[in-house]
Amino acid sequence: MKHVDFETFVQQRQVYDAAVERTPSVDRFCSSSYWIVPAIETLFSDHDPWIRRTEDGSGWVPLARGHHEAIGHYLQPMEASWGLASPIVGDDPEAVVGAFVDEVRRANQLPNQAGWDMLFLSGVFEDSPLFEAIIRNFRRNYVVGVGPTMGRHIASLEGGFDAWLENRSSKFRRNLRRARRQADQKGVSFEYHRVAGDDTAGWSDHLSRIRSLERLSWKGREGSGIATGPMYDFYRKMIPMLAEDGALRVSYVTLDGVDIAYCFGGILGDLYRGLQLSYHDDYGDLSPGNLAQWAMINGLCDEGITTYDMGQSMDYKERWSDREETSVALVIR
Repeated sequence: MKHVDFETFVQQRQVYDAAVERTPSVDRFCSSSYWIVPAIETLFSDHDPWIRRTEDGSGWVPLARGHHEAIGHYLQPMEASWGLASPIVGDDPEAVVGAFVDEVRRANQLPNQAGWDMLFLSGVFEDSPLFEAIIRNFRRNYVVGVGPTMGRHIASLEGGFDAWLENRSSKFRRNLRRARRQADQKGVSFEYHRVAGDDTAGWSDHLSRIRSLERLSWKGREGSGIATGPMYDFYRKMIPMLAEDGALRVSYVTLDGVDIAYCFGGILGDLYRGLQLSYHDDYGDLSPGNLAQWAMINGLCDEGITTYDMGQSMDYKERWSDREETSVALVIR
Protein backbone atom coordinates (compact mmCIF):
# COMPACT_ATOMS: atom_id res chain seq x y z
CA MET A 1 0.00 0.00 0.00
CA LYS A 2 1.02 3.63 -0.50
CA HIS A 3 1.45 6.07 2.36
CA VAL A 4 -0.77 9.16 2.03
CA ASP A 5 -0.03 12.21 4.15
CA PHE A 6 -2.94 14.01 5.77
CA GLU A 7 -2.72 17.13 3.60
CA THR A 8 -2.88 15.02 0.44
CA PHE A 9 -5.77 13.03 1.86
CA VAL A 10 -7.78 16.21 2.45
CA GLN A 11 -6.99 17.41 -1.07
CA GLN A 12 -8.20 14.07 -2.47
CA ARG A 13 -11.19 13.71 -0.15
CA GLN A 14 -13.77 13.73 -2.95
CA VAL A 15 -11.98 10.79 -4.59
CA TYR A 16 -11.96 9.06 -1.22
CA ASP A 17 -15.67 9.79 -0.64
CA ALA A 18 -16.51 8.32 -4.03
CA ALA A 19 -14.77 5.14 -2.88
CA VAL A 20 -16.83 5.20 0.34
CA GLU A 21 -20.03 5.29 -1.70
CA ARG A 22 -18.87 2.19 -3.60
CA THR A 23 -18.04 0.29 -0.41
CA PRO A 24 -20.63 -2.37 0.52
CA SER A 25 -22.17 -2.51 4.00
CA VAL A 26 -20.66 0.49 5.77
CA ASP A 27 -22.01 3.61 7.43
CA ARG A 28 -21.37 5.80 4.41
CA PHE A 29 -21.58 9.21 6.04
CA CYS A 30 -19.54 8.41 9.13
CA SER A 31 -16.89 6.72 6.98
CA SER A 32 -16.70 9.79 4.72
CA SER A 33 -14.29 12.70 4.92
CA TYR A 34 -17.11 14.90 6.25
CA TRP A 35 -16.96 12.94 9.50
CA ILE A 36 -13.41 11.68 9.91
CA VAL A 37 -11.44 14.78 8.88
CA PRO A 38 -13.07 17.07 11.50
CA ALA A 39 -12.67 14.30 14.06
CA ILE A 40 -8.91 13.88 13.63
CA GLU A 41 -8.47 17.66 13.60
CA THR A 42 -10.45 18.25 16.80
CA LEU A 43 -11.52 15.25 18.89
CA PHE A 44 -8.38 13.19 18.17
CA SER A 45 -5.82 15.88 17.45
CA ASP A 46 -3.37 14.12 19.81
CA HIS A 47 -3.25 11.18 17.37
CA ASP A 48 -1.10 10.93 14.25
CA PRO A 49 -2.85 10.26 10.92
CA TRP A 50 -1.89 6.84 9.47
CA ILE A 51 -3.36 6.70 5.99
CA ARG A 52 -2.79 4.10 3.28
CA ARG A 53 -4.12 3.61 -0.26
CA THR A 54 -3.94 0.49 -2.39
CA GLU A 55 -1.53 0.43 -5.30
CA ASP A 56 -4.36 0.63 -7.86
CA GLY A 57 -5.94 3.56 -5.99
CA SER A 58 -9.30 1.90 -5.45
CA GLY A 59 -9.00 1.14 -1.72
CA TRP A 60 -8.24 3.27 1.32
CA VAL A 61 -7.42 2.70 4.99
CA PRO A 62 -7.48 6.01 6.92
CA LEU A 63 -6.43 5.39 10.52
CA ALA A 64 -4.94 7.30 13.44
CA ARG A 65 -2.06 6.13 15.62
CA GLY A 66 -2.04 6.62 19.36
CA HIS A 67 -0.44 5.30 22.51
CA HIS A 68 -1.82 4.19 25.86
CA GLU A 69 0.20 2.85 28.78
CA ALA A 70 -2.08 -0.16 29.21
CA ILE A 71 -2.24 -1.01 25.50
CA GLY A 72 0.92 0.25 23.87
CA HIS A 73 0.76 1.65 20.35
CA TYR A 74 -2.56 1.24 18.57
CA LEU A 75 -4.23 2.07 15.28
CA GLN A 76 -7.87 3.19 15.30
CA PRO A 77 -10.26 4.98 12.92
CA MET A 78 -9.71 8.71 12.59
CA GLU A 79 -13.00 9.00 14.50
CA ALA A 80 -13.52 6.44 17.25
CA SER A 81 -15.82 8.19 19.74
CA TRP A 82 -19.05 6.78 18.32
CA GLY A 83 -17.60 3.66 16.69
CA LEU A 84 -19.47 4.19 13.41
CA ALA A 85 -16.71 4.90 10.90
CA SER A 86 -15.30 2.00 8.88
CA PRO A 87 -11.59 2.60 8.24
CA ILE A 88 -11.46 0.06 5.40
CA VAL A 89 -12.90 1.51 2.20
CA GLY A 90 -13.18 0.10 -1.32
CA ASP A 91 -15.51 -1.89 -3.57
CA ASP A 92 -13.38 -5.05 -3.13
CA PRO A 93 -13.07 -5.61 0.65
CA GLU A 94 -11.05 -8.82 0.21
CA ALA A 95 -8.39 -7.04 -1.83
CA VAL A 96 -8.17 -4.04 0.50
CA VAL A 97 -7.98 -6.17 3.64
CA GLY A 98 -5.34 -8.40 2.06
CA ALA A 99 -3.17 -5.41 1.24
CA PHE A 100 -3.80 -3.93 4.69
CA VAL A 101 -2.72 -7.12 6.47
CA ASP A 102 0.55 -7.10 4.54
CA GLU A 103 1.05 -3.43 5.40
CA VAL A 104 0.53 -3.76 9.17
CA ARG A 105 2.65 -6.92 9.30
CA ARG A 106 5.47 -5.06 7.57
CA ALA A 107 5.06 -2.14 9.98
CA ASN A 108 6.01 -4.43 12.86
CA GLN A 109 8.92 -6.03 11.04
CA LEU A 110 10.87 -3.19 9.43
CA PRO A 111 13.66 -1.58 11.48
CA ASN A 112 13.05 1.96 12.72
CA GLN A 113 9.39 1.60 11.80
CA ALA A 114 6.74 2.65 14.32
CA GLY A 115 4.81 -0.56 14.96
CA TRP A 116 1.56 -1.31 16.73
CA ASP A 117 0.24 -3.53 19.53
CA MET A 118 -3.49 -3.34 18.82
CA LEU A 119 -5.84 -2.54 15.95
CA PHE A 120 -9.32 -1.18 16.63
CA LEU A 121 -11.53 -1.46 13.53
CA SER A 122 -15.05 -0.12 14.02
CA GLY A 123 -18.10 0.17 11.80
CA VAL A 124 -18.07 -3.45 10.57
CA PHE A 125 -21.31 -5.33 9.91
CA GLU A 126 -21.16 -8.97 10.95
CA ASP A 127 -23.00 -10.20 7.85
CA SER A 128 -20.77 -8.26 5.45
CA PRO A 129 -17.93 -9.34 3.14
CA LEU A 130 -15.68 -6.94 5.05
CA PHE A 131 -16.23 -8.76 8.36
CA GLU A 132 -15.46 -12.11 6.73
CA ALA A 133 -12.35 -10.72 5.03
CA ILE A 134 -10.97 -9.25 8.26
CA ILE A 135 -11.55 -12.44 10.26
CA ARG A 136 -10.14 -14.71 7.57
CA ASN A 137 -7.02 -12.65 6.88
CA PHE A 138 -6.07 -11.67 10.43
CA ARG A 139 -6.82 -14.82 12.42
CA ARG A 140 -3.88 -16.67 10.86
CA ASN A 141 -1.34 -14.63 12.81
CA TYR A 142 -3.28 -12.48 15.27
CA VAL A 143 -5.89 -12.68 18.02
CA VAL A 144 -9.19 -11.24 16.78
CA GLY A 145 -12.04 -10.31 19.11
CA VAL A 146 -15.42 -8.67 18.68
CA GLY A 147 -15.68 -5.43 20.62
CA PRO A 148 -18.46 -2.88 21.22
CA THR A 149 -21.59 -2.67 19.07
CA MET A 150 -23.28 0.48 17.81
CA GLY A 151 -26.77 0.87 16.37
CA ARG A 152 -28.21 3.48 14.01
CA HIS A 153 -31.83 4.23 13.14
CA ILE A 154 -32.69 4.42 9.43
CA ALA A 155 -35.84 5.77 7.76
CA SER A 156 -36.79 5.18 4.13
CA LEU A 157 -37.98 8.28 2.27
CA GLU A 158 -38.73 6.42 -0.93
CA GLY A 159 -42.14 7.42 -2.24
CA GLY A 160 -42.02 10.84 -0.58
CA PHE A 161 -43.31 12.34 2.64
CA ASP A 162 -46.77 10.73 2.56
CA ALA A 163 -45.23 7.27 2.13
CA TRP A 164 -42.86 7.90 5.05
CA LEU A 165 -45.72 9.15 7.23
CA GLU A 166 -47.91 6.17 6.34
CA ASN A 167 -45.25 3.87 7.81
CA ARG A 168 -45.48 5.57 11.20
CA SER A 169 -47.89 4.48 13.92
CA SER A 170 -51.39 5.98 14.06
CA LYS A 171 -50.51 7.67 17.36
CA PHE A 172 -47.39 9.21 15.85
CA ARG A 173 -49.31 10.51 12.82
CA ARG A 174 -52.03 11.93 15.04
CA ASN A 175 -49.56 13.73 17.32
CA LEU A 176 -47.53 15.16 14.45
CA ARG A 177 -50.62 16.48 12.68
CA ARG A 178 -51.86 18.00 15.92
CA ALA A 179 -48.52 19.75 16.43
CA ARG A 180 -48.67 21.07 12.87
CA ARG A 181 -52.21 22.43 13.31
CA GLN A 182 -51.20 24.12 16.56
CA ALA A 183 -48.18 25.63 14.81
CA ASP A 184 -50.36 27.03 12.04
CA GLN A 185 -52.73 28.55 14.57
CA LYS A 186 -49.83 30.22 16.41
CA GLY A 187 -48.29 31.57 13.19
CA VAL A 188 -45.18 29.40 13.27
CA SER A 189 -42.96 29.61 10.17
CA PHE A 190 -40.66 27.00 8.61
CA GLU A 191 -37.41 27.27 6.68
CA TYR A 192 -35.51 24.66 4.68
CA HIS A 193 -32.07 25.54 3.33
CA ARG A 194 -29.85 23.85 0.76
CA VAL A 195 -26.53 25.62 1.29
CA ALA A 196 -24.86 25.93 -2.12
CA GLY A 197 -21.15 25.56 -2.68
CA ASP A 198 -20.82 29.15 -3.92
CA ASP A 199 -22.60 30.56 -0.85
CA THR A 200 -19.38 31.52 0.89
CA ALA A 201 -21.02 33.32 3.81
CA GLY A 202 -24.02 31.03 4.14
CA TRP A 203 -22.49 28.35 6.31
CA SER A 204 -21.18 30.94 8.77
CA ASP A 205 -24.62 32.52 9.08
CA HIS A 206 -26.22 29.14 9.74
CA LEU A 207 -23.59 28.19 12.30
CA SER A 208 -24.24 31.45 14.13
CA ARG A 209 -28.02 30.86 14.19
CA ILE A 210 -27.57 27.26 15.32
CA ARG A 211 -25.14 28.21 18.05
CA SER A 212 -27.36 31.01 19.38
CA LEU A 213 -30.36 28.71 19.54
CA GLU A 214 -28.36 25.87 21.06
CA ARG A 215 -27.47 28.10 24.01
CA LEU A 216 -31.21 28.44 24.75
CA SER A 217 -31.90 24.70 24.65
CA TRP A 218 -31.89 22.46 27.71
CA LYS A 219 -28.63 20.96 26.44
CA GLY A 220 -27.02 24.36 26.07
CA ARG A 221 -28.18 25.51 29.47
CA GLU A 222 -26.66 22.38 31.02
CA GLY A 223 -23.44 22.89 29.08
CA SER A 224 -23.81 19.63 27.16
CA GLY A 225 -24.77 20.96 23.73
CA ILE A 226 -22.72 21.87 20.68
CA ALA A 227 -22.45 25.61 21.40
CA THR A 228 -19.06 25.27 23.09
CA GLY A 229 -16.19 22.87 23.64
CA PRO A 230 -14.95 19.99 21.51
CA MET A 231 -18.32 19.33 19.86
CA TYR A 232 -18.53 22.92 18.66
CA ASP A 233 -15.01 22.60 17.24
CA PHE A 234 -16.01 19.35 15.52
CA TYR A 235 -19.01 20.87 13.75
CA ARG A 236 -17.16 24.14 13.11
CA LYS A 237 -14.79 22.06 10.95
CA MET A 238 -17.49 19.91 9.35
CA ILE A 239 -20.06 22.51 8.33
CA PRO A 240 -17.79 24.40 5.90
CA MET A 241 -16.86 21.10 4.21
CA LEU A 242 -20.51 20.23 3.73
CA ALA A 243 -21.30 23.72 2.45
CA GLU A 244 -18.38 23.66 0.02
CA ASP A 245 -19.87 20.59 -1.65
CA GLY A 246 -23.46 21.85 -1.50
CA ALA A 247 -24.25 19.07 0.98
CA LEU A 248 -25.38 21.07 4.03
CA ARG A 249 -29.11 21.01 4.84
CA VAL A 250 -30.69 23.08 7.63
CA SER A 251 -34.29 23.51 8.77
CA TYR A 252 -35.61 26.09 11.22
CA VAL A 253 -38.84 26.66 13.08
CA THR A 254 -39.51 30.31 13.91
CA LEU A 255 -42.21 32.21 15.79
CA ASP A 256 -42.56 36.00 15.65
CA GLY A 257 -39.05 36.26 14.23
CA VAL A 258 -37.51 34.07 16.95
CA ASP A 259 -35.77 30.79 16.08
CA ILE A 260 -37.33 28.11 18.29
CA ALA A 261 -35.85 24.95 16.72
CA TYR A 262 -33.23 23.80 14.24
CA CYS A 263 -32.24 20.57 12.53
CA PHE A 264 -29.17 20.12 10.35
CA GLY A 265 -27.26 17.39 8.59
CA GLY A 266 -25.39 16.40 5.46
CA ILE A 267 -26.07 14.77 2.11
CA LEU A 268 -23.96 11.98 0.63
CA GLY A 269 -25.40 10.65 -2.61
CA ASP A 270 -29.04 9.74 -2.00
CA LEU A 271 -28.57 9.66 1.78
CA TYR A 272 -29.15 12.35 4.37
CA ARG A 273 -27.36 12.00 7.71
CA GLY A 274 -29.01 13.87 10.56
CA LEU A 275 -26.37 15.50 12.76
CA GLN A 276 -28.00 17.71 15.38
CA LEU A 277 -31.47 18.85 16.40
CA SER A 278 -32.38 21.15 19.26
CA TYR A 279 -35.02 23.66 20.35
CA HIS A 280 -35.58 26.73 22.50
CA ASP A 281 -36.42 25.46 25.97
CA ASP A 282 -39.13 28.11 26.49
CA TYR A 283 -41.22 26.82 23.56
CA GLY A 284 -41.37 23.12 24.40
CA ASP A 285 -45.18 23.09 24.46
CA LEU A 286 -45.20 23.64 20.66
CA SER A 287 -43.23 20.40 19.96
CA PRO A 288 -40.61 22.47 18.09
CA GLY A 289 -38.18 19.56 17.72
CA ASN A 290 -40.81 17.46 15.97
CA LEU A 291 -41.69 20.41 13.74
CA ALA A 292 -38.04 20.88 12.75
CA GLN A 293 -37.90 17.19 11.81
CA TRP A 294 -41.13 17.59 9.84
CA ALA A 295 -39.67 20.52 7.91
CA MET A 296 -36.44 18.63 7.22
CA ILE A 297 -38.14 15.46 5.99
CA ASN A 298 -40.48 17.46 3.75
CA GLY A 299 -37.53 19.24 2.19
CA LEU A 300 -35.53 16.06 1.72
CA CYS A 301 -38.47 14.31 0.04
CA ASP A 302 -38.92 17.25 -2.32
CA GLU A 303 -35.26 16.82 -3.30
CA GLY A 304 -35.68 13.10 -3.92
CA ILE A 305 -33.44 11.93 -1.05
CA THR A 306 -34.35 8.30 -0.38
CA THR A 307 -32.69 7.49 2.97
CA TYR A 308 -32.60 9.33 6.29
CA ASP A 309 -29.83 8.06 8.56
CA MET A 310 -30.83 9.32 12.00
CA GLY A 311 -27.55 8.32 13.60
CA GLN A 312 -26.87 6.69 16.95
CA SER A 313 -29.75 4.64 18.29
CA MET A 314 -31.99 6.38 20.84
CA ASP A 315 -35.47 5.44 21.99
CA TYR A 316 -37.26 8.44 20.49
CA LYS A 317 -35.79 7.74 17.04
CA GLU A 318 -37.64 4.43 16.82
CA ARG A 319 -40.87 6.32 16.13
CA TRP A 320 -39.32 8.17 13.21
CA SER A 321 -37.46 5.28 11.58
CA ASP A 322 -38.08 1.94 9.89
CA ARG A 323 -35.17 -0.16 11.08
CA GLU A 324 -32.02 -0.31 13.15
CA GLU A 325 -28.65 -1.25 11.70
CA THR A 326 -25.98 -2.52 14.09
CA SER A 327 -22.26 -2.66 13.48
CA VAL A 328 -19.42 -3.95 15.63
CA ALA A 329 -15.82 -3.12 16.33
CA LEU A 330 -13.09 -5.70 15.86
CA VAL A 331 -10.08 -5.70 18.20
CA ILE A 332 -6.91 -7.29 16.80
CA ARG A 333 -3.80 -8.01 18.84
